[in-house]
Amino acid sequence: SAELIPMLESAIAASLIEARDNVYAFSNQAIQKALYESISGPVRQEHHRWLADLFSDRPEPRAWHLQQAGETGEAARAWLDAAHLAERAFSNVDAVQLFTHAAAAAAASNDSRTLGAALIGRGVVHTELGNYSLATADHLDAERLAISTGDRSQRARAVERLGWTAYYERDVTTAIARAEEAVSMPGAHPSAW
Repeated sequence: SAELIPMLESAIAASLIEARDNVYAFSNQAIQKALYESISGPVRQEHHRWLADLFSDRPEPRAWHLQQAGETGEAARAWLDAAHLAERAFSNVDAVQLFTHAAAAAAASNDSRTLGAALIGRGVVHTELGNYSLATADHLDAERLAISTGDRSQRARAVERLGWTAYYERDVTTAIARAEEAVSMPGAHPSAW
């Protein structure tokens, strides 16, 4: 708005900010950090909530702002959405990182459903990257979690993914055993068995 223009011009004159491609940016990270830390925690959290709402159609920055606002459960789901977008774009390294953020936030907020989905998703991406041992570990963790929470559908999904990982790893015996186990489970919706 009009009342911000004199403040922005003063900040530019003092070399606190600079205009870059029609956007204002801090001149350096030290200034940004000092100004950020001078804002009280509750005000800072409210700003992050507001920014998360602005990024409602962009899950990765939304997740980051939700995390900073202390909305860990919502952040976990936004990280998961961002991870799925990265996976669909074949940006597998980014997807692993985003699924990892989702898993951490879900664990911190005791959201076992999102945690299981993040573990399975990360395992799928590890499989696509040829990291079969990491994929198996994620899927086994998801299966154990599903057993502990009684989530039969998520357990069936984890078992199915264990079968696919074994198949891609050329372990036919395990792949067949896991496929047979998956199709007989309550809540199973096998994709191609």
